[in-house]
Amino acid sequence: MSTLKTNNIEHLDASTPAIQVAVGGGVNITGVTTVGDNLTIDGVNRNITTGVGQTVGFGTDISIGGNLKSNGNSFVFPSSGGTLDRLERAGNILQVVQGSTSTEVLVSTTTYTPIGLQASITPTSTSSKILLLVSVQYQCYQLSNLAGHGTRVKRGSTVIKSPIQGAGGPYEIWRRSIGVSDMNYYDSLNYQILDSPATTSSITYSVEGATYDSSSAVKYQSSGNDQNQVSTITLIEVAG
Repeated sequence: MSTLKTNNIEHLDASTPAIQVAVGGGVNITGVTTVGDNLTIDGVNRNITTGVGQTVGFGTDISIGGNLKSNGNSFVFPSSGGTLDRLERAGNILQVVQGSTSTEVLVSTTTYTPIGLQASITPTSTSSKILLLVSVQYQCYQLSNLAGHGTRVKRGSTVIKSPIQGAGGPYEIWRRSIGVSDMNYYDSLNYQILDSPATTSSITYSVEGATYDSSSAVKYQSSGNDQNQVSTITLIEVAG
């Protein structure tokens, strides 16, 4: 085997060397470097370094035994196929937060009352949207021949979802019985809301409930008759 000993390798038409060999064995390559097939790195303190605005191009595959890093941050590749994507691309899910409660709250007024269901999230960007998935479990009962209630959702102090409002109160759920003066039923309210808070500060979403009139009453997260109801609110940050 023959050995080529040199410090620099320079093209005939270039003014500076494109490849520089250090005393310790390191190699510095400037400009655009293209590899036609595969580049295999054993992952033990091996680096590819380019100058500002310069690139390293590969014809097909790169096999890396260690970590691929940029500015100290590691790229995590799918274990079995998939795509390496920019996290902030519009539509990507950035984080998920869920709140829940099983504490029973009795509401018998047309004034909106917190039902103990809330969750907080801190968006990573002002362009992000928050997708809310809300499931409210309840037991509604009537003291006359009709019963109804409704829920609203607030971001901080701002109402972002309200039910239909009647003469007395909300009637998101409204039932009337014929010939029966006392009736109760168990059910759930489920809805989705896409909100644009335009902030990177922590925000809290909460749910409030109210009855249609004074003859209605509702137990949110009812614990009666072995129901053990649980209400949930899920917040999903979606890149905008």
